[in-house]
Amino acid sequence: MTATIDETTELTEHLADARSARLQRLRAFRKQMDRADQDADTGSLDRATDIAQEFAEKEWVKELPEVTKSHYRGQPIKADGLSRFAGWAKANIGYEPRHVYQLIRADEVHGILCAAAQSIPEGTGERALRPLSKLLKDKRVDEIPKVWSRALDTGALPTHKQVGNALRAHDKALGRTPATRAQAYEARTVREAHKRLLRDFDYIAVHGTAAQVKAVLADLEPRVVDLEQTRGIT
Repeated sequence: MTATIDETTELTEHLADARSARLQRLRAFRKQMDRADQDADTGSLDRATDIAQEFAEKEWVKELPEVTKSHYRGQPIKADGLSRFAGWAKANIGYEPRHVYQLIRADEVHGILCAAAQSIPEGTGERALRPLSKLLKDKRVDEIPKVWSRALDTGALPTHKQVGNALRAHDKALGRTPATRAQAYEARTVREAHKRLLRDFDYIAVHGTAAQVKAVLADLEPRVVDLEQTRGIT
């Protein structure tokens, strides 16, 4: 049976009303999540100071078992290293490791801004400073106050999004395009890979047999020859 024009119109209006209500609920939930993020970020810089101080004082080390290995998967194990502290924090105060790292970095960024006499509006939280931690990773610490100053121009209390936008505008003003940012990322990851390679080789040299060390060198030799032939690296 074919639907009449009135029935089709009624169905279309019903679907439109249902979609409108659905979108309204979704937008309301988005605002709810934003409020939850804001509540969770309240006082977070003070907590960043607390956790950085707890890490620095090293009392937590006494509450962990003694380190019995010098390396784990080729990585040196420091009894008072940040990774062990993150494990302690999860077990003792319920913080996930990523939260520990975020707070530690926020405290470092906060200290840099304070040292540069930058205004930090009351209510600023870790989340707002998080985009600036990228500059720590890229060894661009001196640019942190400049980006923050640019973010302050957008409002009394910069948000995570505004600080991220300020960082992108800052990079654009310096001529840092997506291509140059990719190059910087590659350069950083190559440096990190270089360090890992040396650590791994040192581990093999210390813990491996003479045959195992020679096997590594034998595996590297054809690669070196290939680089000499294809890229002229000698």
